[in-house]
Amino acid sequence: MSVRRPIPAICAATKTPRAIGPTMTDGRLAGTTERITKDMSDRLKAEREAAAARRNLLTQDAIERTGITEEMIGELVTRFYGRVREDALLGPVFAIVQNWDEHLAKLRDFWSSVVLMSGRYHGSPMRAHLPLNLVGGHFDRWLDLFEQTARDVCPPAAAALFIDKARRIADSFEMASATVAGRIASPRHVLRS
Repeated sequence: MSVRRPIPAICAATKTPRAIGPTMTDGRLAGTTERITKDMSDRLKAEREAAAARRNLLTQDAIERTGITEEMIGELVTRFYGRVREDALLGPVFAIVQNWDEHLAKLRDFWSSVVLMSGRYHGSPMRAHLPLNLVGGHFDRWLDLFEQTARDVCPPAAAALFIDKARRIADSFEMASATVAGRIASPRHVLRS
């Protein structure tokens, strides 16, 4: 950084001339950019750590309230997609899956991220599903099977959490699919009884 001679400037508050002294460079104190960058970096690091701590508390609370474990998620995903593959309406939709072991691993990561906030899933589920031309009946059947499987596999509190999340996901996907097709859809699954 070079040190410059005083440059006349106008004070924004008083509208009077003032000089930018020799300790300043390009209108900034020497080292200001570095300090700002470090301060921002430290602040972002602290915010990330605080967010991780909050996420851990929420996850621990969900585990304590529901008893959900990674093993339970694996069992739910495996049983549910076994039923989906055999279903007359949904089976053909999922026939495009080439490698079921890989797909089930991705779905376990997805559900772990949804209910335990593990952060393991890094995909774009909406983008993957939009080209499938899904309509209301697909979402209804998907939820019927999911809810039945969740109740079969999970204790009531865990099943309720999974079902709530699944209904929200179904609403989101159904509304997006309708929008892409030029239709309007309202959330309707979250209100199912």
